Amino acid sequence: MVPATEKEMEEKGFEELAEAYGGEGTFFNISNLDSKRQEKLKEGQNVIVYYNGDKAASAPAQAGAIKVKIVDCVCSKKPVFEGIIALKWTEQSHQILVINKISDEMLKNGTREEKMDIASREGNGMIFYVEETEFKELEVGQKVSVTHQGMAQELLPPKTGAERVEVLGE
Repeated sequence: MVPATEKEMEEKGFEELAEAYGGEGTFFNISNLDSKRQEKLKEGQNVIVYYNGDKAASAPAQAGAIKVKIVDCVCSKKPVFEGIIALKWTEQSHQILVINKISDEMLKNGTREEKMDIASREGNGMIFYVEETEFKELEVGQKVSVTHQGMAQELLPPKTGAERVEVLGE
């Protein structure tokens, strides 16, 4: 968990912040979050925490959480994400964007940026790295269940490697 203000996340990005903070843990006071949000938080989840102000200079550091985003939406031994393939592309590796909730209109006519915005909503989308043979068989619009490697890059939408992609329906 890397502590950062929302402004720091936007300006620097996760990797730079992780290096700056040394990847050390931080205790976050979540009492200012609404009770439904608090109830959704479970031990072992991957989260991004936005906090208010400076961290207390203690070991580990402490800060007040103002916003928590859950990165993985399914908690199991092997994380699984289900949704519709909204985009496919190759930039140094084969990638697919899977979105949980997207309208047929947006799927067919939405721009890349619009689809990325929808996927960036909390728990609604993930980018997966897939093998070339699997990439060739997958099509935009297919409903899939992706078993993935768990730890995702702290981007929105998060990125991680796919262990298995199962087509659920056309």
